Amino acid sequence: MTSEALKKLNITAASIICTLLLLISIIIIKICSKYTPQSNIYTLDESWNVTYTSKITGETTSCEGINLENIKDELDVTGFAKGDTLTFSYEFSRYGEAIDFPCIYVKFDYCAFYVNLDGETIYEYATDKISTGEFVACNYIIIPITSNYKGKTIEFNLTLTENTDLVINAPLLGSSNEIMYVFAYKNIFPLITGCFMITFGTVFALLSLVMFKKLPGMMLQLKTSVLSVLIGVRIWGYYELFPIIIKNEYSTTINFIALYLFVPVTMMVIREILPKDEEKKLFCTPVEIFDFVAFFAACILHFTNIIHFNRFLICFYVFTIVNIGIMVFYFVYCVKQKILTKYKMMHFSGLMIMSSLLIIDAIYYITMRFVYSTSTTTYLFPAGGFLYSGFIILNYLINTTRAYASAKENDNLVTLAYKDGLTNLSNKAMFDRILEVFDLHDDDYCIISIDLNELKEINDTYGHNAGDTFIENFASLLTDVFPAPDYCCRVGGDEFTVTTANVNETDILNKIEKLNELTKALNEKNSEYKLSFAYGYAFKHEFDSERVRSSSVYMAADSRMYELKNLQHKIINKKRKSTDKN
Repeated sequence: MTSEALKKLNITAASIICTLLLLISIIIIKICSKYTPQSNIYTLDESWNVTYTSKITGETTSCEGINLENIKDELDVTGFAKGDTLTFSYEFSRYGEAIDFPCIYVKFDYCAFYVNLDGETIYEYATDKISTGEFVACNYIIIPITSNYKGKTIEFNLTLTENTDLVINAPLLGSSNEIMYVFAYKNIFPLITGCFMITFGTVFALLSLVMFKKLPGMMLQLKTSVLSVLIGVRIWGYYELFPIIIKNEYSTTINFIALYLFVPVTMMVIREILPKDEEKKLFCTPVEIFDFVAFFAACILHFTNIIHFNRFLICFYVFTIVNIGIMVFYFVYCVKQKILTKYKMMHFSGLMIMSSLLIIDAIYYITMRFVYSTSTTTYLFPAGGFLYSGFIILNYLINTTRAYASAKENDNLVTLAYKDGLTNLSNKAMFDRILEVFDLHDDDYCIISIDLNELKEINDTYGHNAGDTFIENFASLLTDVFPAPDYCCRVGGDEFTVTTANVNETDILNKIEKLNELTKALNEKNSEYKLSFAYGYAFKHEFDSERVRSSSVYMAADSRMYELKNLQHKIINKKRKSTDKN
């Protein structure tokens, strides 16, 4: 993984952080402001007439003028059984103001029902599932009614599809758009938090998959991403926000899947956090396997309509308490043994904080629902999700910063391994790798072998510093004549190579002629010694075999270079002898 790629990852993380800050700003604006509906929304909390028929006893009980939120007290029952029927009727006598697109906003848990307005059926929900025993969702439903509803009677005919305590919130009457706006505004914090957690988890999952083989620790990030998406989905389900996004018939099932997957995926993340040797010692894998087996068993029973998800809630709460106890044990063990790195300890701490807030919120919800028969909720769960995402981002930045430093160090090592320290050209090791790449393809290429003349004499006469300058000057000329994508390499003290593709012999000769001209121009400026070189080149296409080795092409170029070098030496020696005679 290069440092450049890590820079891009950090830019992505910074973008996610900016998005998080933007969402927080929106929430702060919401807290500091208040949405005022453009038209009235009425709460239909009183004056309902109710008829209840028990399937078990066959008895029928009727009440008049009651508040639906107190239905169990009014009917003097502790709960309702599968197959029981309820009829609620209400006369629109008080609300005469005209409402654009009027509707009733209502929620009945695990009930199939149809709605009549003055005896005419205007809406049906899941009535076809009563006989099949299929699962019926429980979400807020918008029921359109006629605009001239004043004086008419609306009647809800319910058939319970599960054993339930049936906590009912008072239905609302108003414009469909206004009701949705008020509902979304009231739940803006969990709505935005859920949206952020799902988006955040999806983006990080994609990053993890892209970088899976290039960066360590991506498996933990991938599993954490899955957990983040589950948290977002569960937040939407917990605050019953799915009607804004998807069809009611799928929402409750998706909510239960996210809820029941939360524990096994959390344990999966913890197993990834723990060191491998400690993981085996603490039996993490068996715990995780048991959690997933329990989840899949619940899914099989639900989708075969044997036992639906809602019947497992008590088991789930007990199951969750046991697993959180295991999590606490793991956390305390890690703190005492000091076996986790700082960033993994930070991740584990965020997970514990979020789980603690989830448990507190669940206890509050259960207490309010089953003791006080109201569905009041808090914002602890989405707050825990926000905090956890903050820990993940911080952990990610620390991890990628460490990886960035490691990548920079690796880049430096690569430079040392494949760069010549004096000329900054590629070295012999890189040249060997280039030859290996050539052997993988059938394309034509050319290798030029170059050797400097008189380097030893310069070193002996003027010193090694002068020899180094001699080499550096030639390297500079070489890269000017053969720029990228050609590869110029220093493969020995005074030996150089050039590898190039997609050229012909004329191009090579022209470039060598240009190199000669540049060396002559440099020699005119330098009176101490004269720069010259011998060269030889060879093309792959010169060889009969299509699978010729690149090393053979190089040996041919090198042999031709030495032929020219010997000829140059003879000429130089002849000139020296002539000079000595004179």
